[in-house]
Amino acid sequence: MMRPIMLALLAPDLERGKPNIIAASGDPDLLQRFRRVVLSRAWDRVKEADDEILEVVEGERAERLQKVLDLLLPEENDDDRQKN
Repeated sequence: MMRPIMLALLAPDLERGKPNIIAASGDPDLLQRFRRVVLSRAWDRVKEADDEILEVVEGERAERLQKVLDLLLPEENDDDRQKN
């Protein structure tokens, strides 16, 4: 069974040392956009790496993020959206 996934906007509460949830959404379109944006930025960091070691490190991070998002937020295509 798939867990419900939510995207939340957090603001720090410096007194308690914990974040406050300002807003949250489980909107599928928003979640897919978030997925695209964070993956794009992760792969951009790989391309922008200044040296080979940093490129490998950023590449591993991007691959790990890709795997997690594939499990939590499988990529939807236009056909999937039209069914909902």
